[in-house]
Amino acid sequence: GNVEAALETCEFIFNELIPKMNESNVHNSCIMLYPTIWPMKDTGNAERMLDIFVSRVVDPFDRYLGEGAFTFCLPIYDPIMMLLELSIRQNDDVDNLDDILEWALLEDNLRFGTVINGNMTSYGRDANSLSAEICLLLASRDDVDYMSKIQLTRCAWRIANESMDFTLEKKAIPAQNQVRAILQKLETLAIDLELEL
Repeated sequence: GNVEAALETCEFIFNELIPKMNESNVHNSCIMLYPTIWPMKDTGNAERMLDIFVSRVVDPFDRYLGEGAFTFCLPIYDPIMMLLELSIRQNDDVDNLDDILEWALLEDNLRFGTVINGNMTSYGRDANSLSAEICLLLASRDDVDYMSKIQLTRCAWRIANESMDFTLEKKAIPAQNQVRAILQKLETLAIDLELEL
């Protein structure tokens, strides 16, 4: 029921709304697409979502604004692409895995501040929770070393709990549900890694 309705809404956005939008207005495109990422990713459609996000947000940003330009959502472009890429290739090789791992192991990279978190929460999910899920997906991979898995899991746990506190404060139920699912997966992963959180 809810999943089907969410996917129908996604299709309406992709097929009816996005094509009518000015391609150069990447901010509006990003805000319009952001809520569609979660239902698409969670139903095995991450690859299609990544294609749409790149073609409607990332490529137009490069084409119309270019290097040195800024838009409000720019700091989360890469994390969105990383999250989708890791979701697509959970059991397969990821070309830029070393780069993603290097980014994720530096905790300073993983928090985006209250302004962008507040804004993105109202569109379905706070930005920091992207980082928590990226760390979770990395720590779940067979091709990531044990010590990195431990660091990533601990870091994801801290950030996901911060996200939960933030989304509870904002009374953002869809965002809370997303973060709660991450926390549950982290608890299971910690047991597998024999790690106390």
